[in-house]
Amino acid sequence: MKTLIKDCCIIKMTNENEIIKKGYILIEEDKISKIGEGEYKDLKDEKLNIIDGEGTAAIPGLINTHTHCSMTLLRGYGEGLPLMKWLNEKIWPFEAKLDAEDIYIGAELAALEMIKSGTTCFLDMYYFEDDICKAVGQSGIRGIICTPVIGDDWQQRIERFKAFYKRNNGSFDGRIINMLAPHAPYTCTRESLEQSAKAAKEMNCGLHIHIAETLDEVETINKTYGCSPVEFLEQTGIFENKVIAAHCVHISDKDMEILKKYNVTAAHCPQSNMKLSSGISPVSKMLALGINVSLGTDGASSNNNLDMIEEMQTASYLQKLSTSDATALSPYETLEMATVNGAKALGLEKEIGKLDVGMKADIVLIDLNKPHMVPIFDVCANIVYSGSGKDVKTVIVNGKTVMEDYVVKTMNEKDILNSVKKSVENILSRQ
Repeated sequence: MKTLIKDCCIIKMTNENEIIKKGYILIEEDKISKIGEGEYKDLKDEKLNIIDGEGTAAIPGLINTHTHCSMTLLRGYGEGLPLMKWLNEKIWPFEAKLDAEDIYIGAELAALEMIKSGTTCFLDMYYFEDDICKAVGQSGIRGIICTPVIGDDWQQRIERFKAFYKRNNGSFDGRIINMLAPHAPYTCTRESLEQSAKAAKEMNCGLHIHIAETLDEVETINKTYGCSPVEFLEQTGIFENKVIAAHCVHISDKDMEILKKYNVTAAHCPQSNMKLSSGISPVSKMLALGINVSLGTDGASSNNNLDMIEEMQTASYLQKLSTSDATALSPYETLEMATVNGAKALGLEKEIGKLDVGMKADIVLIDLNKPHMVPIFDVCANIVYSGSGKDVKTVIVNGKTVMEDYVVKTMNEKDILNSVKKSVENILSRQ
């Protein structure tokens, strides 16, 4: 079955000037086979499925490069606390009560929320990874699901990851990819970090880790090891792998040179960093140095949603404010962070992140026919500054339509919401 999206504005993300005001996208199997301006002429194929894109903008599916998906169950829990107090007194005690079924339900909720707000691929660090893989795979979107390495049982976690990787990597038509995730330099021992780096190299997989999120972390690592978190991780061999580093808020010029040297991606999470008063990441400076910077939401407990369009707006505004430069992080550059840079971070730049012939058909149609979207002088600015996830009308992943005209086709929204409410009631009742 071929699918034709017609009469839409197309933001290809191949070049800032390469925006098609009205055109078409032809999908065959899981890939884009044709893309062009005007009307698609060859309409003889009786099996052609047509999606009317009139009044919409087509963009590549958004890529969330840092989240903890099942923390949707903790949305709004433990508000108004700084990071370490929030983690120790609220989050970690709550998480200790979660079981595999809770995690599965939380992952379902996350996938549902991401579909409805235009995210087609995400990078996740959380427990009960098999259950997350199952929920995400069934939803129809892409998930890079990691095994967290933290605590005294880190050796067992690394060994479990190796079996987990063999079970799940490449499953669900290749939409599930697995990575290893040592939690952070302040929660992992030197040995656990060194062994994580070694395991990732053996498995030929990427690593995901929190780096320099707070000043407390920087002070702790400096006191313990006499250097910055980035310098410490370089010593452990972590950066000899493909690394996506969440946050990178408190980093020096020397740290940035190290990130650049090893092609580390910084996954920027502006709303979480603001809410927890962690600080402002020097995104504009990193981009100017040639460091790849992608975008993430972090978990729904510190955001409080998984809306990547909202995250783009915050990212752009925050850099303008912090640099006192109104030209910092333009709408198109911000869109690049959420698409092109995200794909590069995950090593998937030849498959997703752009709309072009031969790329995977991960496509989001954004409704421009709304009061807050009119008039349109700059479509990228409208999306980033005026839009939200609620403007996402249709979502296609791997060539399959997972949401059309605001209706999710792969998940039962009512059942999921009811399951979440019951799950949270059960969790709160546990001692």
